[in-house]
Amino acid sequence: MNVEELESIVRDELRRDAANAPSGRQLRAAVLAAVAGVPMTERAGRRWAVPLLVAAAVVALAIAATLLLPRALGRHQPAHPKPSPTPSLPAAPYPVGLTCGHGQQPVSGVGARFVDAVGEVGYAYDYYCAGTDGSRTGSVLEWFRTAGGQLVYQAPPLILALQNQYVMSLTGTDGGLLVRAYDASPGLAGHPGGVVVETRLSVDADGVAAANGVAVAQPCLATDLTVGVAQVYEPAAHTAMQLTNHSGKACAVWGNPRYVQATRNGPVTSESVLRGPIGGLADEPSAPPLLLQPGQTASSAIGGVPVSRCAVLGLSAVLPNGVRLGALHTSACIGSVVGYPLVRGENGSETHPELKAPASATGSCLDSRDLSFGFSQSQSGNRGSTTVTISALGSESCTITGYPDVRVTDDHMNLQRFPFPAQTLRGPLGGLSGDKLPQLTVAPGHPASGLVEWSENPADGHCDSGGDLWLTLGTPRAGDGPLPSRVCAVQVHPFVAGSTGSG
Repeated sequence: MNVEELESIVRDELRRDAANAPSGRQLRAAVLAAVAGVPMTERAGRRWAVPLLVAAAVVALAIAATLLLPRALGRHQPAHPKPSPTPSLPAAPYPVGLTCGHGQQPVSGVGARFVDAVGEVGYAYDYYCAGTDGSRTGSVLEWFRTAGGQLVYQAPPLILALQNQYVMSLTGTDGGLLVRAYDASPGLAGHPGGVVVETRLSVDADGVAAANGVAVAQPCLATDLTVGVAQVYEPAAHTAMQLTNHSGKACAVWGNPRYVQATRNGPVTSESVLRGPIGGLADEPSAPPLLLQPGQTASSAIGGVPVSRCAVLGLSAVLPNGVRLGALHTSACIGSVVGYPLVRGENGSETHPELKAPASATGSCLDSRDLSFGFSQSQSGNRGSTTVTISALGSESCTITGYPDVRVTDDHMNLQRFPFPAQTLRGPLGGLSGDKLPQLTVAPGHPASGLVEWSENPADGHCDSGGDLWLTLGTPRAGDGPLPSRVCAVQVHPFVAGSTGSG
């Protein structure tokens, strides 16, 4: 056997040993044992020089593989290893110190596991009473320890610093809990309630030793909010009030807005529900307080009970904490307004989010109220089209770029199966002449228009049966136009200058 063959055998052995993760000490002992019984006179000279060097190399490589390599690899591990899963929280026991009034039910909200000041594990749960109309009591925090495999109530309950607080989140800490709550108590000097407070509870063996609360957000005021009314279609056609935080700081809203008449044309009543055919909550027993970051929106679906004879009423909205939002840009001929709770969805529904048109128009015209809208329909063979035109009412101008947000509905205002026409630059009947979306200024005498066209031949694509074509510009419903009894392969082209929809 020559040296090259021996080195090859040693390398193969080293690979096998490395795969089995031997320790350097074990391998070194094996090498020394192999030569321990050989007389010194037979070890010297060229006969053993190369094998011993190879053996020494094997020992050195083994030590490096078992001791140094994992350290080197460790330097390339993520700086923040993935945390181990958080233990699941036991089911909340029935509350001990909570009594609900007639028509209300006890509710268990959020919970958390924590370690108290003496190092023992505890479990805290939020309880409150909820009514079918969206009303609720403040939160009660009760805490428990485990004994004999069960949660045992610990007295006294974890009292918050203030009354009438609605717990938004509980976070366990070493020594206690971090509680984020919506304080529904009336503010000082006539200011509305709704401050979001974070309270750090230091829990000792007998309960709360200290509680320090810090306000992290104020209630949303009318001056913080942009108030809009949108015509929306999910889960059914209805109107939704949309509140967008345009301030530079976070603010909080909660509950069911109350609607009052803004004119003297007749009485109107307002009632509240948690959920219904046009939206609201999923399965929560009470509306959750919402913290709106700058630019975020909360919405409330507006329902109504129509009556046969009434005067058209202008409405204004009041939040549960007393903030008056002023007159809404809508009117209704209804005997009773049904207010749904404020939720994150822009259509006022947690379970049926509103679909958005892909890449719809942008620009200041979306927020303008000084616009008029026109619909002009034409026919050419088996193809038809509607030209949607927007014009300035007053002396102010606005800008717009992109595609009209149009939807096809049936005669009952329900969205057709495919609610959005395909967006294309141009079609057989017209559209944009170039390939770049123009930036348009809508000013007195300078309208903008977009062309919507379709075929009446089923061979051209999916067909819908009749109904109406609706344009949404920003939040308000801008107008509508009737469609033929059958429309197929509907497509919409970008806004262009003028009133023809082409250019």
